[in-house]
Amino acid sequence: MRRTVLIEKYSKNKKTNNNNEEEEKEKCDPLFNIPSEWKPETSEDEEIEKALKGFKDAVVQNRARFMKPSPSNLMPSQFHTIEQL
Repeated sequence: MRRTVLIEKYSKNKKTNNNNEEEEKEKCDPLFNIPSEWKPETSEDEEIEKALKGFKDAVVQNRARFMKPSPSNLMPSQFHTIEQL
């Protein structure tokens, strides 16, 4: 999510810097599309960084709240053996 937002911001700034010249977009065939490994730097816009941090914090908090603990596949005797090790 963070990468996508920052790429959109970067692209928007790039188009603005190019005097709003419209670039022709090539159509991508999903079979042959290799995702970019490029990771954008942090945004200079404080509002974007604040919004991204708030979103991340909210997701982590809600995820932790709704995650159910997974049952163990160990039997009580196996727990006892592990505790003795």
